[in-house]
Amino acid sequence: MTRLEGPPDAALDQVARRSAALEEAFTAAGLTAADWSSSGVSVRPESEWDAQRQEHRHRGHRAIVQVMVAHHDPKLASRLVREAVQQAGAEVVGPSWTLSSSHPARAQACAEAARDAHRRAVAYAGALGLRVGAVAEVSEAALRPAPPPQPRAMMRTAAVSDSAPELNLDPGDADITAIVQVTFDLEPA
Repeated sequence: MTRLEGPPDAALDQVARRSAALEEAFTAAGLTAADWSSSGVSVRPESEWDAQRQEHRHRGHRAIVQVMVAHHDPKLASRLVREAVQQAGAEVVGPSWTLSSSHPARAQACAEAARDAHRRAVAYAGALGLRVGAVAEVSEAALRPAPPPQPRAMMRTAAVSDSAPELNLDPGDADITAIVQVTFDLEPA
């Protein structure tokens, strides 16, 4: 993102140069074009409040391109953050960690959700003087993903020496959630 005094095309040109620098940093880090995507571009006028005149004054234009990177190596994430800031003056929001849909922990969470649904059905049926029969329907409730971070003003930073400490971007432990809706037939006890 960049903010410039002057016409909108100057802000757009500047953000295009910074995006190219970011792409070079990604390529140098070993990423392929499939590892990142851009969410489009936004160019808008910027103003600030002039308290003396009691009015907004036009200050230039802001151009924004949001880039999302998807990669599995947390050590590379640290390098990418540093390179994005140093090479392109990018603002970094993240990283955020997700678990692949094929990870065994997802299957374990789904199985536990199904067992929990059965335990609850048995409890409800027992309280009603019934027993749980066959499964009539099973569906997985969709979890809504968190909204992507919103771009904010980008800040330039001073050059960092090669001896700067490495960022610790360890994904740590994660809570895995599965929600299943199971409909059971209820039968007389």
